[in-house]
Amino acid sequence: MTLEEKIAAIPSGMDAVFLPGKVHGCDWQAYIIYFNENADEGNGCWEIEIVDKERILKLYDEVNGDSEAFFGRLPDMFHGEWYYCNNGSDDFEAYLDAYPTADFICGRDGGDDEEMMFLVNWAKGATVPKARRIEGIVYRVKTTHGGLLVEVPDEGDTMEDLARYCANLSMQGYIISSVTRVFDADTATPRVSVLSSKEYKAEIKRLMKERSNGNRV
Repeated sequence: MTLEEKIAAIPSGMDAVFLPGKVHGCDWQAYIIYFNENADEGNGCWEIEIVDKERILKLYDEVNGDSEAFFGRLPDMFHGEWYYCNNGSDDFEAYLDAYPTADFICGRDGGDDEEMMFLVNWAKGATVPKARRIEGIVYRVKTTHGGLLVEVPDEGDTMEDLARYCANLSMQGYIISSVTRVFDADTATPRVSVLSSKEYKAEIKRLMKERSNGNRV
């Protein structure tokens, strides 16, 4: 991929959390990075926030587990520990390559609540995730960022649930190339026509309306 194609594949403004071992080695710190496509006169810029276990837990207690307040206060809590990496900097492309390998990406792995608890559990030393038996229906969603395995509850309207998930991925900048069903005792992986479904189109329309009203999607 060219540099321009790599940049286009990164969803702007979506947090990626790196625990120790991938882009840094400090056991007590995590890196929260996101790409701001409008920064640096439209050339794009990585914004990197370094957080530590002690203050993550302190902030979590102070906001009583409210994720909106948690992320609203996070920049002030770690004021002075933001770093910026503009297009053309030595590490710019390295962050482009590393982004899809993050331990948690908002949108791919959950929303604000899940991101907050991911950081809190890491700070507490909790082991996440735990192995468990999959009870729902599993689909493989292939995107420009790689493949995702998605579990949909085996009840209600599974197509509607899957379509909503895929629509949210699309609105966050992921380009979906295919969706296939995965079976536990069969090697067949039949394609599922999600992107052309009425459920997907309806959800895209709803999310676009929310975004036009200034809501975070």
